[in-house]
Amino acid sequence: MTQTRLNNIANELILSRFGFLRKLHVLSSRELLATASNLVEVYKDDLDACFGNELVQFVHFLEAFKDEKSQDVSREHFMHQMILKKQVQGSFPNVDISL
Repeated sequence: MTQTRLNNIANELILSRFGFLRKLHVLSSRELLATASNLVEVYKDDLDACFGNELVQFVHFLEAFKDEKSQDVSREHFMHQMILKKQVQGSFPNVDISL
């Protein structure tokens, strides 16, 4: 297998696990809970079972600061910036880990 093919497989795996983070603003609470549950299952030692509920709350938190996002910053980077800038790592520890 070529290195390019291995890279593509790795990228597909990452996207299948974490791609939903890019779409938090359009996913329903039910979809957030389901995708979070899938990620918790894969990363049992790193993420708590409350990750889904934390994500639902985080989406509402982010909504309050959406106007602060600049066009040249990815959605994921913006989310992490807000966690750090607003000093809410303790409120959203699993989101912080997942990003």
